[in-house]
Amino acid sequence: MEISNQILSYLKVIFSWPFIVLIMVIIFFTIFREPLSDFFRRLIKGEAYGVKFQASSPSEQKKEAK
Repeated sequence: MEISNQILSYLKVIFSWPFIVLIMVIIFFTIFREPLSDFFRRLIKGEAYGVKFQASSPSEQKKEAK
């Protein structure tokens, strides 16, 4: 009976909302890694809580030196 209670407590942790949100954030960043990094490379201006960001268009993007 103790083993089943322990398994149920593990399942509660796995299916709790913070764990699910963490998994969703990890999946989001793995799927959208390239577009996000491209946006951050083109970023010109930004603001934090007013959420104003300005990025150059992809055609105006400067190539990185290798």
